[in-house]
Amino acid sequence: MIAVDDGSKDDTWDHLCALAQQFPGRMLALRHPKNAGKRAALVTAILRADSEVVITVDSDSILDRNAIRHLVAPIQKDPRVASVSGQVFVLNEQANILTRMQAANFAMAYAYQRAAQSCFGSVLCCPGVLTGYRRSALLGVLTGWSEQTFLGAPCMIGEDRALTTWLLAADWRSVYQSTAVAYTMMPTSFKGTCRMLIRWERGNIREALRLIGLMSGRWNIAERWWACIEVILDLAYWPAAFTALASVARLENIPGLFAATGLVTLLLSLNCLRTKKSLDLLYYVAYSFFNMFALGWLFPFSLLTVRDGRWLTR
Repeated sequence: MIAVDDGSKDDTWDHLCALAQQFPGRMLALRHPKNAGKRAALVTAILRADSEVVITVDSDSILDRNAIRHLVAPIQKDPRVASVSGQVFVLNEQANILTRMQAANFAMAYAYQRAAQSCFGSVLCCPGVLTGYRRSALLGVLTGWSEQTFLGAPCMIGEDRALTTWLLAADWRSVYQSTAVAYTMMPTSFKGTCRMLIRWERGNIREALRLIGLMSGRWNIAERWWACIEVILDLAYWPAAFTALASVARLENIPGLFAATGLVTLLLSLNCLRTKKSLDLLYYVAYSFFNMFALGWLFPFSLLTVRDGRWLTR
C-alpha cells in the first residue's frame, strides 16, 4: 500500500508514519513538501508502484473484503482492459432525504449506465472511490494526463473522468465490475451536495467536449457507438431540460411533463431493483424531479465556470 501525504498541515503525516512502522514492508508513506493536488499525488504513487495492477481509492472509501480480488479479474482476463470501475454504494444513505436520493442515483449510474457502457469497453468514468488500472497503460498517458490543461487553465478536478478519457483515447478498454464493491460518503446538506455536483459537472463537461473531438478523429466509433451516443445525450440533456422548464414557466402541459418524467424514471428504477433489492431505489424518481427543478442551474453555471479548478468540498 502506498499512501501520499499531499502537503497536509495537520497530523496526517504522523499517522501515516505510525502505520508504516506498524506494517513494515506492506505500507509505504510518501510526502509532498507542499500541496500539489490529487493528480500529483496519484502520479507519485503510480511511479513508485512495482505491480502491473494499481488500485486507487478515495480517502473515505470503505471496501468489501473481496473487492480488490474481483476488481483485478477483468485486467487479468482481457489484455485490452486498462481500467476497471468498481460498484459504489453510499455509506451514509440513511442520513436524510438527500443521501437517499443520491444513493438511488448511484445505483442507477452503476447498475444501468456503467453496465451498458461496459458492454462496449467504454465506461466513461472509472471513479476515484474504487478503480483498478493496468500500470503499463497508465505510464503511456501519465505525463499528458498530469499536465492536462483546458482553455489555458490546469485541470485540477475530475481527475478520474480525465484519466479514463486519456486511456480511452489511447484505445484501451474500460469496464465495470459489479462484484467489486466500495462505499463512500455523500454530503448531507443541499449546499454540500451542490458544491460536489458542480465539481463533477465541470469535469464532465470538459471531458465530454474532449470526447466529441475524439469522435471526429481516430477513435473507434464502430466499437464504441454507445459511448458516443451517451456523450452527445449528456451535453444535450440540459438544453432539453431547460426547454421543459420553460414550458412549465408558461404553464404549458405541466401534467404531461410530470407524467413523462415520473414514468420514465420509474421504469428505469424497476429495471435496477435487482441491484439494490429494495424499494428505496424509487428515491430515484424523487431525485429526477429534484434534479430538474432544484439543480437545473448547475449545468449553465458549471459551463460558464468550467475553467475553475477549485475542489469546493475540502
